Amino acid sequence: MDGHVKKQWDLLVELADGRATKETRDHLVSCERCRVAYDQILIMKEASSYPFEQPPQSLVESAIAIAQPNRSRLKLVSPRLSALGARTERVPAQVLFGQGDLQVRAMYSPTTTGWDVFLSLNGRQGTIFHAGERFETDDRGRVLVPISDIAVSELVLETNGAEFLIPSPIEVEVDGV
Repeated sequence: MDGHVKKQWDLLVELADGRATKETRDHLVSCERCRVAYDQILIMKEASSYPFEQPPQSLVESAIAIAQPNRSRLKLVSPRLSALGARTERVPAQVLFGQGDLQVRAMYSPTTTGWDVFLSLNGRQGTIFHAGERFETDDRGRVLVPISDIAVSELVLETNGAEFLIPSPIEVEVDGV
């Protein structure tokens, strides 16, 4: 979902519930992206109107597909940064993920309660989502995210209106974790 539609989402839900303003209805006529989102809201609303045990499977699948954002999984660029001298006692594993012009360096450091994951987006601003929490990058594109279990540490990165999955180092079989 792009940033424009996210900003309009609550108004589109109000429209689907029959309580929108004329301004929102007029916007829907002129905005193709919001019309597509509105159609998706109507599908989800219809799916939620059935008794829990009776909705048609095709409707449920459509609603689930709509509710899941379109996320690209970042690919492993280099699991062997440690061979370049980046591995230390405090940071036993570093990984470089990327896709297109986006590169994310992930450094994993054990703590008494789990792991700290330090992410660097090479100056790019973004937001990391993990376990219901939101972590904003600093002005240099860096952020520290505490995680409790490295095996299920999948992080979601949102930057420039796109969402990316950062896989766990266990999933991509990185040495040192």
